[in-house]
Amino acid sequence: MISRRFLVALFSLALLLPAGRAFAAARTAYVIIDAQTGFVLEQVDGKDKRQVGSLTKVATAMVVLDWAEKRSGDLNQLATIPPDQITTTLGARFLDRRLTVAVRWQSVRAKNPNDIPPGAEAQTGAVTGPPYFYYPTSSFNLINVYAGYQINPDTLASLSVDNLLNQQYAPYLNVSPSPLRGVNSTPLPFFSPGLTVKGSLTVRFSDLTLRKG
Repeated sequence: MISRRFLVALFSLALLLPAGRAFAAARTAYVIIDAQTGFVLEQVDGKDKRQVGSLTKVATAMVVLDWAEKRSGDLNQLATIPPDQITTTLGARFLDRRLTVAVRWQSVRAKNPNDIPPGAEAQTGAVTGPPYFYYPTSSFNLINVYAGYQINPDTLASLSVDNLLNQQYAPYLNVSPSPLRGVNSTPLPFFSPGLTVKGSLTVRFSDLTLRKG
């Protein structure tokens, strides 16, 4: 007489076999190689010909390698990190939520020269200026104000004021090429606009509005 334990084991084995075949069919080929010695540490179907996983990654790697070769860049050096910043938005609605008023405050820390990688002239020994690959920037604070009034469900009038304090600032990485390229490749800061006032009237032509007209 066949025992109950044997039947349970046989049934479990029958369930596992299809799952094992499916896992083997879906298994991805891979190769792990030591970058220093070229020794293959581990592989699964490593010699099988397969399609490229992502051409974008290959193209990005080629661009970085070409840039490093032409600019004599050090691939072991961290390129850049944006400065720390704090952004806070405070808003409220009035007149049955038809009027929206908001104030946004943004504080950005300075980017010091010690935090910026050197440019090409720093490696060639040039001393005609600060050899920075990007231009150092000072800290700045921005205050933006927004007001919008919903005239009707399909019409919105809005007014915004950017850089309310009219502060002169240049965001990090927002630079223009240096006119002294070849002597000093340090780019120049590209300053953002001062106080800017914008107004708009948005009208949505919905089916309901067309029927009413």
